[in-house]
Amino acid sequence: MKIVLKKIKRTNDYDRKMWRWNVKEGLKELREDYKSYWQAGYEIGVRGDKHTLTFITNDERAIKHILTVANNYAIPYEVRS
Repeated sequence: MKIVLKKIKRTNDYDRKMWRWNVKEGLKELREDYKSYWQAGYEIGVRGDKHTLTFITNDERAIKHILTVANNYAIPYEVRS
């Protein structure tokens, strides 16, 4: 299963700046959690580019955690199977 998290573009609007800051914090937390999942032996892959961060895994616990963090930080995402 693929979970594609999208980054927010820069603007001068205050609300969008705050949203972008929240998304950056959430993505940072997910990157740190990825290291702990990888060290624990879970099979999880991460790919990223300029606009997206993609997690590839079949582990239900990891998927649930990623979606929970994405919802907490209001990160726009797509789930692809």
